[in-house]
Amino acid sequence: MSSVVRHDKSLQIIEIVYDGMLTSKNLEESTSDGITLNVELGINNVLIDAAHMDSAAYFLEVHDLPLQYAESGLSRKVRIALVMPRTTVARRIAKFYVDACIIHGWTVRPFEAREAAIEWLTSFEYSRLQSV
Repeated sequence: MSSVVRHDKSLQIIEIVYDGMLTSKNLEESTSDGITLNVELGINNVLIDAAHMDSAAYFLEVHDLPLQYAESGLSRKVRIALVMPRTTVARRIAKFYVDACIIHGWTVRPFEAREAAIEWLTSFEYSRLQSV
């Protein structure tokens, strides 16, 4: 499994891209790196691109991510756009992740296309509402 965590300066988003089989260790590291960027840069738009993820960590580990977000001090203003995986198993786990986040009060939305996810994250209307 490979993953990349980066700050896209032109879009002002934190981007996490997964490719292949997601392991528990990789999930923990990429989540930690994403949270660190959020805290350091104050960027509240996160794109998780899991389109090329084959499978993922166990449901329990994915279920615990929203708790890790809260414990780490991640801002509740964060919006997470998730580009859904293409494989059935990975999609089930991704859907479980979205539901777990929403239940715990995080703003997460699944997308089939990367472009739609970026458009939602960078929408003027939401940015304007957050500054009010």
